Amino acid sequence: MAGIDLELQRIGTLPGGLRIQAGEFTVVEATIFIPTTLTRLFGGIGTGELTAGVVGYASSICEGPTIKYNVTGDTTTTLNYIAWGN
Repeated sequence: MAGIDLELQRIGTLPGGLRIQAGEFTVVEATIFIPTTLTRLFGGIGTGELTAGVVGYASSICEGPTIKYNVTGDTTTTLNYIAWGN
């Protein structure tokens, strides 16, 4: 289960309507789900501590709705992420 601190999540809208969500979470699994208000995902990326070699990418919006992040690396670490969509 990912450790998600909702106080650290930020959501905003850019001119033209593109919505951005950013924040951080603690990685302990290969796939995690982050609560979101986005209804369609265009992309997303995350990176953790360089010594842990953790990276991630957002692959879809799932039920909830949540952003599905696929994470590579086997060390528990904090991952900073950004996702964009509408």
